[in-house]
Amino acid sequence: MSDLSRRIAAALPELDIDSYHRRYLERMLPAMDYYTDIYRHCLDKMARLSDKKTGESVLVDYGGGHGLLSLMAKADGWGQVIYIDNNPDSVSTATELASALGTRIDTLLCGDARDLNRWCREHNIEPDAIMGMDVIEHIYRLDQFFEQLPGVQQARPRMLFTTASNPCNPLKCYRLRRVMRSDEKGGDGHPGFYALRLQHLTKRWGFPDKKARRWARHTRGLDYNDIDRAVKEGILPEPADRYNTCDPLNGNWTERILPLSAYRELLETHRYGLSVENGWFNSGHTGIKRPAAQLLNRLNLRSCAPFLILTAEPIHRQR
Repeated sequence: MSDLSRRIAAALPELDIDSYHRRYLERMLPAMDYYTDIYRHCLDKMARLSDKKTGESVLVDYGGGHGLLSLMAKADGWGQVIYIDNNPDSVSTATELASALGTRIDTLLCGDARDLNRWCREHNIEPDAIMGMDVIEHIYRLDQFFEQLPGVQQARPRMLFTTASNPCNPLKCYRLRRVMRSDEKGGDGHPGFYALRLQHLTKRWGFPDKKARRWARHTRGLDYNDIDRAVKEGILPEPADRYNTCDPLNGNWTERILPLSAYRELLETHRYGLSVENGWFNSGHTGIKRPAAQLLNRLNLRSCAPFLILTAEPIHRQR
């Protein structure tokens, strides 16, 4: 176990954080070195791509969750680190963890891409790098997201995102689609996304049962605002994907699986080029998992990769 992992393990029992983030960090602990290796690789990659020295660069940790990436970035000497997450409990967790580890994150924000853009304008800040670890697959409207990020319209900052929703890995897709079906169905006292859409169409719009069920099926992957827009226009939507689904209340996708061509085409509209790197398995296991992970890592097949690293560079700067 690395020194950072030991420090987090020692600090965790005393952290004043909510139960969800406590459980999340507890689950991470046995493989903490694996996660820190991923973050270290991604931070080093962004540092190599930068036109500036690390100490002069501004890094945004978008959807920063527990704040580990921000903490490691500060330890690496990034000039300014801006953490942002739309969950207040995540912001609180990152604040508590930073305090426990004796590290100061320069700025902690609660909000989304619009809030980040507004804050950067108000403080005359231009990010040099924007990173998001396992967040891009949850963002409802990626077109709006890239439009709202500071500097992207002018193709200035480099961007890097990791995602476990690898469209080239059949086993990963199968497992994620099982989760999607579960979220649609619901259970354990929680209504599924289908039931929420059905209820909305029945109560807000007064649809009779048969029509409501039809519309509930066809509005899979839409939030309430887009459902309402479709109803007002009288146009029955057609889901772009038969599996991808999101929480209609907030648009949070269930690990949305997108083809790499979709990311590439979207980024090209903002004059960015996309490069894709295969992720690797945790080879720190004991028993049979260890040699299996080592073998798969040597093969380095995209069809087996447990996650992908998506790097976006302005086209006129690509190396």
